[in-house]
Amino acid sequence: MAEFYAIAIYRARVAGEFTGTIDVSARYFQSDSEAAVRETLKTEDPHSYFNDAGERVEWVLSRIMSVDNHRGPESGDEVTGFVIDSDGLAGLAESR
Repeated sequence: MAEFYAIAIYRARVAGEFTGTIDVSARYFQSDSEAAVRETLKTEDPHSYFNDAGERVEWVLSRIMSVDNHRGPESGDEVTGFVIDSDGLAGLAESR
């Protein structure tokens, strides 16, 4: 099995309504392939909980920005990342 890092964008949905809040999450996986990591991310149930107001908060996958094979980096090496222009960054809170 190989090791992978993934960067995924999640959108907040509170009481059934999407907000402008996003979570950029770096995730670690042991998997057979990049495709399997992507499938795992796409099929996971949204993380959810109830806030102080009793509203259901869900973090819904919006985009997978990158999935990179982990090759045992040296200290200070970049392990994963993505490049995006300012318009794309502004659009991360939009649904796809």
